[in-house]
Formats: sequence, structure tokens, C-alpha cells
Amino acid sequence: MKKFNYDTIEKFYSEQIVDIKDFNRKKLKDIIQIYCAQCGKIHNIVKKHFISSYLKKFNSGNENYKKCCSNLCVNLYLNKSISKEINCPVCNISFISNNKKFCSHSCAATHNNKNRILSETALQNLKNSGKIQSVKNFKKNNPKYKCDYNKNYTLTCKVCNKIFLHKTYGRKTCSNECYKTDSKINGKIGFNIAHNSYHRKVGRSYNEIYFFKLIKEIFPNALHNKFMFNGYDADVIIPDLKLAIHWNGIWHYKPLINEEHFKKICNRDVERYNQIEKCGYKNYIIKDIKSKKDYNFVYSEFVKLLNILGITQLQPRGGDVHFAT
Repeated sequence: MKKFNYDTIEKFYSEQIVDIKDFNRKKLKDIIQIYCAQCGKIHNIVKKHFISSYLKKFNSGNENYKKCCSNLCVNLYLNKSISKEINCPVCNISFISNNKKFCSHSCAATHNNKNRILSETALQNLKNSGKIQSVKNFKKNNPKYKCDYNKNYTLTCKVCNKIFLHKTYGRKTCSNECYKTDSKINGKIGFNIAHNSYHRKVGRSYNEIYFFKLIKEIFPNALHNKFMFNGYDADVIIPDLKLAIHWNGIWHYKPLINEEHFKKICNRDVERYNQIEKCGYKNYIIKDIKSKKDYNFVYSEFVKLLNILGITQLQPRGGDVHFAT
């Protein structure tokens, strides 16, 4: 950074100062008068701001810097953009600008209001012609939203294929039991409120993710946290072996919040295991109480599972896997 010599300060900005004696006499908080570098008009500025702007430009290496009265004059002085004489489309007044379309904010507001009114009238004409329908008219014309309380529609149940009568056309199930079974298949019912949607973000620990990566190297078709067991899921699923692996943390074995919450978790686990067995899969539980990153523990559990499955030889990544015969 260069050192600014206050003795030679007049060499840099004395040309712009109207009265140099008045400038030297005034304090930093006082207002001084200077000439614009582009248009030559006299404008007021605080002395402190004037000197600080020169100091910044001098330290950055631009010693030929001069102050302007507006951004338009700055652009013209630095040749950043060429200003043109433009006619305002609202009042037809000619003005000089580089990127503005209107001469003032009022002209811009009148132009935008005219366009808004025209768009509203065009939208109303489309509604009157019938090209655009309101929500009420759409529901009236769409058979899915038909509702006639004096008439019963003949419908077929989505689950049991039973024919039933109902006053609304969009009903899909014949009873509450069929509705519950349909929602269980879609994964909407079957566990508590905290796990109520199959679109939820499943919380997975680092150990579980690392374990799934090891499984994925041997079984490329492996899945994780897919709701495919009548509304329930498993942490790691191997469809080739019909195996569902559960990576259970400490909350499956100890009441962390309260006893009622712990009982709900245990009951949900039992129901999950039963539904998985009904679908023809086997359950395999891994107990992870530490809840910390421990890749040695994960690898030991991975090797233990391979020994149970009968895998005798494990090659590095991309190698072959041999099962015991």
C-alpha cells in the first residue's frame, strides 16, 4: 500500500475544489463545494467523504481519480456505458439515460397499471368465454368431484373389487377397513405419528450408512428404508436372499423420552417383524448401543453376517464372492 503524502494533497484534487482556502479552513464534518469531473456543475459533499474516496483510489493505484456528481456522470467519465437521448413512452419527454426506459417513477407506475388493467380485463374475457374455469365450475364439470345427494353412484372398491353405492363419485373404497388396508399398502398407516408418512426423511446413522455401503458392494440390488412390507420398512433389504436387516440403536432398548414412547417403539418393532415374516423375508437384528462412529464395529458386524450367510472368501472391491457349499 502506498503512503499518502498530505503535503502534496493539492496536486490530486485541487482542480475540483471551488475555494481551496475555504477547504483548508473547514473541518472534516463540514460541507465543501467541488466541480463535477464530467459536467462541471458545482455540488456539495462532506469533506471527510471527499478525502476518504481519494485515499481509497490512491491506495488502489488509481491516482487520476476524480469525483463526479451522479452515477450517470461516473459512467460517462469512465466510459462504462454510452448514454442516449430517449423519449419517454408515457409523456414523450426526451431525456438522457443509459438503461432507463421512463423519465420518472410516476411514468413507470402509470405504464405498469395500464398493463395490469389490460391483463385483468383479458383474464375476465377468457373466463366469460369459458376457456378458463373457476374452481367451482371445474369441480362441477369434472366427474371426479360429482356430488348429488339425491342420487347414488355405482362404484367399485379399489381393494376388494366390491360394487357399492355412494353419493360422491370420487370415493375409492367401500368401507373403513378397505381404506385402512389401502393406506397400509401405500405406507400411510402402521406406525406412530412421528413416522406417519412414507415420504419422511429417515434418520440414518453413520454406522448404518457405512454398513449399507459394504452390503452394496456384494449385493448390488440391496435397498435401504423401502416401505415394502405392508406399510413397514427395514434399514437394509437384500431381495436376493429375502433378508431384512435392522440396525437398532439405543432407543430400541432403553426409554430415552418416557415409558409410553418406549412401549410404542417396542410394539411397532414387533408388528414390523411380523409383517416382514408374512411377506416371506427373514429378520436379522444388529444392536448398536454406542451411537458413535465406529467403523471397526461395523466391519466386524459385516464379517459376522457373511459368516452366517456362508460366504467364505471376500475379494477387494469389484472382486468375486464365493458362497459355502
